[in-house]
Amino acid sequence: MYLSVCLRFFAFALLLFLGGVGMAATAEGAAAATKTNAAPSAAELGLKKLELAPGLKAELWAAEPMLENPVAISMDDRGRLFVVETHRWMKSIFDITQKPAWLLEDLALRTVEARTEFLKKTFATNLGILTQQSELIRLLEDRAGTGRADTASVFAEGFNAIPSGTAAGVVARGRDVWFACIPDLWRMTTDDRSTTNGSATIPPISPAQAGARHSPFSIRNLLSGFGVHIGVSGHDLHGLVFGPDGKLYFSVGDRGFAPPENIRGLGFPSAYLRRVLPDTGAVFRCQPDGSQFEVFCLGLRNPQGLAFDALGNLFTVDNDTAGEDQSRLLHLVEGGDYGWRCSYQHMAGFGPWVKENLWRGGLDDTLPWSGEVAQGPSGLVFHPGGTALGERYANQFFICDFPGGIWNFTITARGASFAVGKREKLVWNCWSPDLTFGPDGALYVADWVGGWGMPQKGRIYRVTDPAQAGSAKLAAMKKLLADGLERRTVEELVKLLGHENLRVRQAAQGELVERIARAGFTTTAVKDVAGAVTVVTAKLAGALPQLVAAAEAKGTPLLGRIHAMRALQQLRALPQFAGATNFVQFHGEAFSEWFADADPEIRVQAAIVHGGQRSPYLQKGTTLYPLLDSGNPRAQFQAALALARVGDTNDLPAILRLLRTNADADPYLAHAGMMALLGIGDLEAIQRAARYESVAVRRAALWCLRRLERPEITRFFNDSEPRLVYEAARAVNDVPIAAALPDLALMAGKVDCPTNVLSRAINACFRLGTERHAKRLASLANRVDVPDAFRAEAIEVLGDWKNPPALDRLVGLWRPLPSRNEQGAKRAFLSVGAGLLTGKSEAVQLAVVRTVAKLQARETGHGLFEAFAGRTVGPAVRREILGTLSALNFHRLAEALKLAVADADAGVRQSGIELLDRGEFPDMAATLAGFLTTEPNVRLRQTAVGMLGRWNDPRADEVLGGMLDQLAAGKLPPELALDVLDAAARRRSDALADKLRRHAEALPKTDSLAAYRPALVGGDAAAGRKIFHERQDVACLRCHGVKGKGGTVGPDLAGVGARLSREQLLESIVFPNRQIAAGFENVVVVLKTGGTRAGVVKSETADELVLHSLEDGLMRVAKATIQSRTTGLSAMPEGVAQVLTRRELRDVVEFLAGLK
Repeated sequence: MYLSVCLRFFAFALLLFLGGVGMAATAEGAAAATKTNAAPSAAELGLKKLELAPGLKAELWAAEPMLENPVAISMDDRGRLFVVETHRWMKSIFDITQKPAWLLEDLALRTVEARTEFLKKTFATNLGILTQQSELIRLLEDRAGTGRADTASVFAEGFNAIPSGTAAGVVARGRDVWFACIPDLWRMTTDDRSTTNGSATIPPISPAQAGARHSPFSIRNLLSGFGVHIGVSGHDLHGLVFGPDGKLYFSVGDRGFAPPENIRGLGFPSAYLRRVLPDTGAVFRCQPDGSQFEVFCLGLRNPQGLAFDALGNLFTVDNDTAGEDQSRLLHLVEGGDYGWRCSYQHMAGFGPWVKENLWRGGLDDTLPWSGEVAQGPSGLVFHPGGTALGERYANQFFICDFPGGIWNFTITARGASFAVGKREKLVWNCWSPDLTFGPDGALYVADWVGGWGMPQKGRIYRVTDPAQAGSAKLAAMKKLLADGLERRTVEELVKLLGHENLRVRQAAQGELVERIARAGFTTTAVKDVAGAVTVVTAKLAGALPQLVAAAEAKGTPLLGRIHAMRALQQLRALPQFAGATNFVQFHGEAFSEWFADADPEIRVQAAIVHGGQRSPYLQKGTTLYPLLDSGNPRAQFQAALALARVGDTNDLPAILRLLRTNADADPYLAHAGMMALLGIGDLEAIQRAARYESVAVRRAALWCLRRLERPEITRFFNDSEPRLVYEAARAVNDVPIAAALPDLALMAGKVDCPTNVLSRAINACFRLGTERHAKRLASLANRVDVPDAFRAEAIEVLGDWKNPPALDRLVGLWRPLPSRNEQGAKRAFLSVGAGLLTGKSEAVQLAVVRTVAKLQARETGHGLFEAFAGRTVGPAVRREILGTLSALNFHRLAEALKLAVADADAGVRQSGIELLDRGEFPDMAATLAGFLTTEPNVRLRQTAVGMLGRWNDPRADEVLGGMLDQLAAGKLPPELALDVLDAAARRRSDALADKLRRHAEALPKTDSLAAYRPALVGGDAAAGRKIFHERQDVACLRCHGVKGKGGTVGPDLAGVGARLSREQLLESIVFPNRQIAAGFENVVVVLKTGGTRAGVVKSETADELVLHSLEDGLMRVAKATIQSRTTGLSAMPEGVAQVLTRRELRDVVEFLAGLK
């Protein structure tokens, strides 16, 4: 969904209402829905539009006015649904792609406080716009047990401070609710299991009382600092889910995070995290109280949903750019970097993300994707087992595809990671941002209803398999969860660890951990085999012995054993056990037995739970090393990560053996090996690995040096493996590693420098910025053995020497350089410029001409004029020379323009016309008249009209007035209409203004397209193609493909120029809901008999409508039997015509019309 720190912001008021704060409108709406003789409500008709997988049933559980604008949902064990609603999106929360003027300042931001100050400065005269309305949590309940929500109340509100983002994450567990709203992560707690207090209203709570007990409730700000950038809307704080280790996992999009000084994360040095985190998305984890906060992985664009499978593997589906990349299913692992940086969004062609295929992974230490499962991914859940959907969906994931619906998909093992298996539509024809399983086993689906603005509507559907109705097993599970596990015996809890439903297993695990934590234990100190002091349990208290037994018992279900092991892992992380440096403290010799267990999954889990422990029972030969050599990729992966936590140089041979044996075949094993090598914390050992004979070992060492930002990485510039040379150059430039830049710059002077390193070597010279480096670039440009693109690049950067751009040329991140003297660069350029202009490379010639203008190298003016006049260069270069001569105020510019307007090349003539007002052109009137009356080339005539709009001469008003008269009389060529209107609007003439007013008044009031019709013809197809493929604010390619290249939300546009007229094309852009393409129009028809039919329109005649739905198949409906027909909103956003100018609309229409 594209919606996509601390307590110091006390300016907003948080109101927490629970229980009896119902909504009268809700009660009336629910009552109306029960009347069998009433006309179907809009929500009930909307339900009919849903397409369901065969055998499933959807029921309307809640609808507006009970909820509005739902973003995220979570249902607690009592069946109460917490709905996060946005009321600030696109009102007080902005999208940087719609605010290009803010971009540089936005990319410069490093903290939330800085963003706040920027917004306060920008809206200094209208601060109220930043705090209007609040994000909130709505609580929906089915108190009567009818199977439909009957009560709605506001659970929490007041999230409307200046930096507040879109509320986007919620998870409810027990008495607690965790809530994510940039810049904060909150925890709200009730003292009992009720949200009601009779008929009394619970007093509200404010952030000023955070952390203090207030009434029966408390609220606490756990973490802050999320949302550094304004960024792309919807790239927020979300994805809240509890992991198998009992910790809270959550994600932030690439609006970034301002990390504290002591930020930590396995595999990431703190300095590296402080550099990277403000400019990328990441996944974090912490204890439920916010302690032990750490980075889990990073390099994500917008990972809205997180989900663990039954074995504890973590996944997300990361959103794409609207470029040629795809949304990525990602297997998330500790220490992983998935490659994305927010700057790529704003670079031409999306920078290295697309141009270098970084999005696919496998380059640098970027982990690869698992495949594509959704176009607009948002909510993600895993089938927990034992649900009302039945077991046909066991071990599958469900992903919201916004807009569109919900997919279910499987994954298959691929080495130490996974790949997408099969994918099917589960629920379709809805705009679902999130979904969750309830304690009754049903799947609850939120529906935004439609449109890209806030619809002020919202619905919740309950999806089940009717065959599961009346299931005693589901009823028992619902009661079990509703009653809570506090009164269950230890034996019962241990048994529930093996329950078929993940929710029950996690609840039992949590209850056991809580009881053991309360009971405590006693210890005694002894000597281990190495003579070191360790702590061994002398007396196991409470439920701990039975928990250990469950983990050991071969007869216990596999998942039960795993949850018992994870409970022990969870205990070890608790603060009261902080002194327990050895895991043996909990279960002694049993630990080593897990590593020898007959079940390979237990061995894998043993490595996960190991956590880097050392003890007399955990000798290397009987624990992790056999897993490293086992040939089981998952076991090898987890064993290597465990060694990363151990951090022992004695493990180096085993780590190197794993890397050498894998030989980079499995990127996840390569990552784990790198993590282990980095974890030993021995720079000398890493440098020795950098000299190893194995390329895979050397590559892992390179990755370590990259994360450590060590200049020793430059040794790889001389490596025999080209891939390592390339990745070393990328590391030095992209991270960057400032101390290594001089060595990278030297590569620009090497005769044998690999071409894929040259751009970064050029950039290093540019950033270092001395005259020596300028000369090196000039020498590079002068080498005919170097590809022309790099020679041109070397020349171009000399032009930016004095005032370097604030954004890095290659990665687009905010890396400003001071202004510097350009004379050295100018001297270096002049030493080679003249010779390059007479060379054979057009790309180099163009670079030379542009650089002359930037450096104001006036001494080259005569040479440029002679090249233009003598036609010794091609048309493209001649066009560029005209612009440069104008920028230099060259004294013979008028002479050059006279030659230009008579040039044989139309492009040169067009450039000449565009500059006529710059060169004191003596024959302006006659020249323009000639182009307007006799020139057959439409583009040149349009350019001449445009010049009339800028010409500082009253004669231009006369000509434009006559053309407006022609337009009114229907005699003006239609391809000139828009140009005449625009040129006349630029003039300061009362007579022209009057004619323009009369033209507007004459437009047919019944023709809503009338104002846009001048955009039907005369466009520039190349410019339209550029808008379609590159403009972020319209993002055409996100939803539409051309010959399969692009999005799939909308129809493929290949051949659209043959299928639709220009008028239809224009209408589909300006008014997308008027006519929806066949196969994409969803309708609900109410029959005169009172029945309804819903589905996608497959075909339509004057007499018959043919619909298709997954549930009912093909349906033929006679139009004579239809009483009413309702069409769903198009996924094409309204308002594109307000984003594009009419001239740009004309270009897009021309491009689309050419797709034959």
